[in-house]
Amino acid sequence: MAKQKNKQEIDFKKVKLKVGKKILKGNETKTDFSTRKIVIKETASIKSDPISSVLSSNETTTTAVKIIKLTNLVSSTQLNQPDLVTGSLINVLSRQACDVDQKLRKEAFKCLVKALDCLDSNGLSLDPSLTMILTHAKCGLTNLNPEIQADARTLLRYCIHKSSKRMEGTFVQAVLPRLQGNPSSLDMETALEIVEVFYSNNNHSTKPVVCSHFNSLENGLIPFAFLHPEAPVLSNLLNMTFPTLCKTNSRQTFTNRLEEVLKDRIIQLSRHEGSMWMMGLEEAKELMVTLKLLRFLKHKLPSEVNKPVIEVRAPGGGTKSTKSKAKVSTTFVTELNKLWTLA
Repeated sequence: MAKQKNKQEIDFKKVKLKVGKKILKGNETKTDFSTRKIVIKETASIKSDPISSVLSSNETTTTAVKIIKLTNLVSSTQLNQPDLVTGSLINVLSRQACDVDQKLRKEAFKCLVKALDCLDSNGLSLDPSLTMILTHAKCGLTNLNPEIQADARTLLRYCIHKSSKRMEGTFVQAVLPRLQGNPSSLDMETALEIVEVFYSNNNHSTKPVVCSHFNSLENGLIPFAFLHPEAPVLSNLLNMTFPTLCKTNSRQTFTNRLEEVLKDRIIQLSRHEGSMWMMGLEEAKELMVTLKLLRFLKHKLPSEVNKPVIEVRAPGGGTKSTKSKAKVSTTFVTELNKLWTLA
């Protein structure tokens, strides 16, 4: 009985009332406590070792944290050290450059540009890095999100201008599927950039190239003697290589596809009549690409195609409040008319 009485007194303890003192409620939280700053170990490592922090990102890492890591990386000096720019880093940055988040793509692209510039300035080959970047860029081009497609195309064009002649076939094979059917003007612009980078000062003949004899596997060229040891005499006379044959075939396919697309464009051009042709800026850019590709293929427009003077309409329109202030460059219009006359 004594135990029950003590328990009852504890459970139902009477609160003594005092004058001027507030009675606390049973569920009221006390807030009279001091706070201390908590420093997470990972947060400290982001600034001390940005590359390691970027490589440690995984599926559970939030987008906001990834952006912070990339921002610290692009402002650090680690991307100026070629020994730290590894294939693993390029692969992670390439994947993030095609992410669904726009800010993350932007920061990853900045890091890639700085990393490639570091390798290039130190005389290191960019081909392995560009191959990895191209893999992710092609995935971005097939994304349904137009913003991701646009950023992936920017990444692809940057890689084209940073690549060596050895990467010609790789980029041609990446763009060829985009030229099937009725390619967009953006895809044709990308094809033009490939032409300007790889074929501008090049004879685009499709004849197989016969190379001289090599004593090693340098530059990926396989000596004839290595493939056919039973014919040592011929090995000093002929060296047909697999990379050379692939390069020739891809160039021929690329050229043939461009000719097919341009035939349809020529038919559309032949429908215009009159002495002046007014067109929008986007249409003018598409015509410029078409004319430059025709020059590359050394084709002339048929004589029945009328060639009126071209005037380009500034973008925008509608009411004065919504009208765009953008202007069309006079140099652009002059160059367009010159190519149009010579086509």
